[in-house]
Amino acid sequence: KVTFPGSMVGNEYGGFPAYIPDMTWEMLKDYHNRYYHPSNCAAYLYGSFEDYTAFVKLLDEAFSPYEKQEFTRSDADYTPLTEPVEVSFPFPVEAGSDAAYGATAYYSMICPGADGDEEMLLNTLTDVLVETASPLSQKLLEVLPYGSFSCYIEEAGPEPALMFIMDDINAEDAPLFRDTVNEVLRDVAENGFTQELVDACMSSLALSTRLMREDSSVGVQTIIPQLAYTYDTSGNPWSYIDYVEALGRMDEWNQQGLYAKVVSDWLLNDPVTALTTTYMEPGLKKANDAAEADRLAAVKAAMTEDEIKAIVEQSSDFDASSDAAEYVAQLQAVTVESLPEEVIEYDVSDETDDAGVRHIDAIAGVEGIGAANIFLDASGLPQEDIHWFKLYTDLLGDLDTAWHTRGELAELSSRYLYDGKIRLSLLGAGDDYRPCLRMTWKATDDDLATGYDLMREMMYDSKVEDTDRVKEIVTTLKNGLKNSITSNPYSVQLYRALGVSSKLYRYYSYINYIEYYEFLTQVEEALDAAPEIVTAKLQGIQDYFNNSQNAVALFAGNEESIALNRTLADEFLSHLDKRDIETVEYDLPAAAASEALVIDSAVQFNGVVADFESLGLEAYEGGMDALTALVSDTFLYPLLRDQYGAYGVLHGALADGGVYLISYRDPNVVETFGVYAQLKDLVADLHVDQETLDGYILSAYSSYAMSEGALSGALSAALDTLDPISGVDAVECMQALKAMTPEKVQEYAGLYEKLMENGVVFTAGAASAIEANADLYDVVLNPFDAQDLTQVEFADVPEDHEQYEAVRFVFENGMMAPKAEDAFGVDDPATAGDLYTALYVLVGGDLNPEDAVAFFAGYGLAPADIDIDSEITEADAVSVMSALAQLMGLEWNAEAAEEAVTRGDLAVLTSQYLADLNG
Repeated sequence: KVTFPGSMVGNEYGGFPAYIPDMTWEMLKDYHNRYYHPSNCAAYLYGSFEDYTAFVKLLDEAFSPYEKQEFTRSDADYTPLTEPVEVSFPFPVEAGSDAAYGATAYYSMICPGADGDEEMLLNTLTDVLVETASPLSQKLLEVLPYGSFSCYIEEAGPEPALMFIMDDINAEDAPLFRDTVNEVLRDVAENGFTQELVDACMSSLALSTRLMREDSSVGVQTIIPQLAYTYDTSGNPWSYIDYVEALGRMDEWNQQGLYAKVVSDWLLNDPVTALTTTYMEPGLKKANDAAEADRLAAVKAAMTEDEIKAIVEQSSDFDASSDAAEYVAQLQAVTVESLPEEVIEYDVSDETDDAGVRHIDAIAGVEGIGAANIFLDASGLPQEDIHWFKLYTDLLGDLDTAWHTRGELAELSSRYLYDGKIRLSLLGAGDDYRPCLRMTWKATDDDLATGYDLMREMMYDSKVEDTDRVKEIVTTLKNGLKNSITSNPYSVQLYRALGVSSKLYRYYSYINYIEYYEFLTQVEEALDAAPEIVTAKLQGIQDYFNNSQNAVALFAGNEESIALNRTLADEFLSHLDKRDIETVEYDLPAAAASEALVIDSAVQFNGVVADFESLGLEAYEGGMDALTALVSDTFLYPLLRDQYGAYGVLHGALADGGVYLISYRDPNVVETFGVYAQLKDLVADLHVDQETLDGYILSAYSSYAMSEGALSGALSAALDTLDPISGVDAVECMQALKAMTPEKVQEYAGLYEKLMENGVVFTAGAASAIEANADLYDVVLNPFDAQDLTQVEFADVPEDHEQYEAVRFVFENGMMAPKAEDAFGVDDPATAGDLYTALYVLVGGDLNPEDAVAFFAGYGLAPADIDIDSEITEADAVSVMSALAQLMGLEWNAEAAEEAVTRGDLAVLTSQYLADLNG
């Protein structure tokens, strides 16, 4: 919206929350009828067809009832920018939330008039810039080590634009991000890229393209969407193919100086740019929720009983008439009876050599390329070292080594370690499991030896003693993990719940989520107080894995590649010590039977999970895939989404875990668990016909029948040999699916009864929602100390105080801190620190007066040497507020006296200021 004002490209797929309340049912239907039409459709087929014309005929029959229409692309409301712009937008979170590292900066550079060749250069330019080894990535790692960088070319807009994005930063970092991008681009314009960097990038992209078909869903998830998208944005049906071919010319273009030229021509000569920052605003959620509640109450109050009744009836009629089974059946080309019960078999060898190394090799029908894996036994690590083990693997690749800087290492890894990782891996299932360190990568035969050398270098020569760099990485990991937990809390609670009955999942949760976040916080503190302790612990992990006892070398490739790898793997492992390992029995914390997780969220995620034994089953059954999909469509979506307003629902079964039910972005708590409790009766009374059930069987069956690529399939077969108990028998699952009947579905009613009786219950959501339903939970987790500040009271600001509303506003929005636990200090003199901190929070900062003054001093709005404890006048406050508004492109002013103001007065002035700016 900022980069292309008024353009259709600013439309948001999920809808803008501020606009949705004004939408009507008629508007939605009009939009659907206008644009969802065959004349506005690009249809693609992908797969191995005996007769593709049969599918074309099906499409033709489906489209034939429609009259042809003419569709033209028009962007009449687009008003191009004529000068650089810089804007910020808040997004709502709970009052008391920690807004640190919660901002994202979007820096766009518009290229009006760039032709097709220049667009292709700009497109492949982003492929180089986004490489970890690129000068831009390395510079950003230096100046904003806690951020996460990405970039791409936006081709869907009325003009091409390069988009540079930096996540997990503070709002005040946005100008530094922009300036860093500009600085690096100036260097590229002058010097281009090193040929080594471009070669590494090309090698990685070429291998990625070569391995693309290894992904069984690549057609429908990658190729077709890319073909369709680039056709739509460029008008050229072969645009994506042209891009893939262009990847092979990047070195040539760099040598010719074309990257330097395109940067100079389009990104440096007074480009029109937009810097957009989104930042967390604690307390805004409450204000938005209250405003929406008032609006809905007013709408309902204005309706008659007949109008309300008509809406209810219309919704019921829609649910009754929305069954798409008839249309699905028309497109069905196979039957359940005709489904084959077979999977591809691979030739896998499994032997242990005289040195005690287990070699597992799977033959793949590929030439000159393979997938290498080394597993080292971690089961002997003491429990107190588990998190150090996880941190060690997270550090590798981002530290300098004895032989290369991390920038050089990134370039080499891009070249020789495709999809390379060193990570903690868990083998087994349930309580029978073993933790390992896994090194894994793909490489051509020519590059395989260099790949082993790089893995050895990262594993055993990384400079873990570089505590400054370790701290940068730890801070980045901690911030990223916080954002991950906040964004996907249901994953956190799902694995915690699975860990109640499975030690493997308990270990998995322990190393990945809340406990690891707490550990990283402690390490961050230790790096300040006693960095030598951190170094010693990391060196201890490095020494522990200098051990080939119980090692496994696993490889997938053709016979020649397997022979080559055997020699290289043996040579790699021969350099390691060989010491006995005594397996440790871990006693890791388990989740409670019912838990709540407090996060910054305007919605909830409500779940219940149970293992198969608790459900009265011996193990996973293949028919559950069809069952859970049927129950989701028949009951969960109509009740949770259509009736109660949840965005979605996740219902399924994990073969090595159990059955789960999770509502997604749910405004409710109690109502959702009420729906879950009804399922046993709903399923028992469900009378589904076999034809309908067959549709779900076919859909579930495809996940077992869909073939993998030759290398991926062989690698999976090798891993199944190493870890046979964690998977499922695909043929048995196929047979179970085909045996599903309506009667079998009803028999599963008992499963849902036991799920509610024996399952682990959880909710993730806002502090206010958790507090309102506290009686549902045995334990409330609050890893980020989010608070419901509405429950905090101040003795000096009772409800009848004339400044009560203003004080509550600035406090609950995190703009002013209280003087004491039970006193706001409403009559105390307001200070410069109070003023600048309140405004700093307004633009995305935190409650830190020193940082606030430094920030505003940088814009000339505060003396750099100002005493933060000095008292201010009303005129002082109005002057700074007016200047800040002008800096944001707004106008604001107010009459002010040269009189001292209290903290209560400043609260009133600040709340009125924000209300005026928001219109």
